[in-house]
Amino acid sequence: MVSGGPGEEERKLGQLIHHQAKEIESQYHVYDEITCAAAVLDDPHRIADEIDRVVRTIWREQRPGYLEIHRDMVDRMIEVPDAIREWDGGLDFARSDERKTTEAARETAVRFNAARKPAVIVGIETFRYKLQREVVKLVERMGAPCMTTVLGKGAFPWITRRRWRAHRAAQPAADPPPRRRRRPRDQPGTLLTDMNLGSRPPQITRDRSIWAVGNRVNISCHTYTDVGIRDFVRALQRQRLRRHASASSTPTT
Repeated sequence: MVSGGPGEEERKLGQLIHHQAKEIESQYHVYDEITCAAAVLDDPHRIADEIDRVVRTIWREQRPGYLEIHRDMVDRMIEVPDAIREWDGGLDFARSDERKTTEAARETAVRFNAARKPAVIVGIETFRYKLQREVVKLVERMGAPCMTTVLGKGAFPWITRRRWRAHRAAQPAADPPPRRRRRPRDQPGTLLTDMNLGSRPPQITRDRSIWAVGNRVNISCHTYTDVGIRDFVRALQRQRLRRHASASSTPTT
């Protein structure tokens, strides 16, 4: 989000400005709460650094960011440090703990291979971290039915009639949520929210669920921190996974 903002002279008036919510800084404070990085561009000596910081954070975390440009800064010449001019485009992504990632993938494989009727729910982080193709290959190896959340709609394509249709999880909230195949479940990139679970309070049997989201993996009552979903999916692909044959030709609700 790139937004305009009042200039220094307008701020000195000490009066309400058109479209001002409460304080002049209110809009920035709101976006600072819901983005991965936010900045107000009001100092020509710092503008380049602030833009660079926010944009790199957006790319690295694959989440929204916010820049507010004061109207008296639009035509100003700014200083651009050599470090920014000479940047090679590389990003320092958060690195997963290799031992934790391997252990999480190993425990997931053991639980999945022992499951009788597993299912997979694909969430928004598969989009954020560009994992659609890898998740599809992984689910095809598993042979488990798959569906997506509302935010993750489209992350898993309609492949065969033996798969749960990806749009089932995006049906109106009045529709009954999937129940029969809800345990155990592997949920890569799925946020544990009421919207993703049928607009009802989340009712998850934790000891039969696996969640990979928010740079961690929760397996039953075990939590592996510092494990990114990208590294977790790739580690899981290296595990020996039993292929489950789904007996359903249509989604089970």
